[in-house]
Amino acid sequence: MKEEAGAEATRWQHLGTYASTLGSNARLSLILAQHLTLGPQELNDTEEDFKLSWWPMNEAIQAAQDGRLHLPGGPLALPLADRTQPKGVPEC
Repeated sequence: MKEEAGAEATRWQHLGTYASTLGSNARLSLILAQHLTLGPQELNDTEEDFKLSWWPMNEAIQAAQDGRLHLPGGPLALPLADRTQPKGVPEC
């Protein structure tokens, strides 16, 4: 997370481990990182075109519902993470 997003977290919450695809032994561990400190990205040569975007939770969930998220765990991780947020508390 620090390398690609330039972010460090002081709180981590495991959201679950799930099959990445049917019939595969590969698993995705979904983790919610909170209480972030932002710094510079540390991209390597193969990641130099990497574009970072920060979205409010409701916009990210809408993007997943619209099929605009192309990360395998994103559409599953977002609603799980959203359930852990107390309503009325700013996202961190």
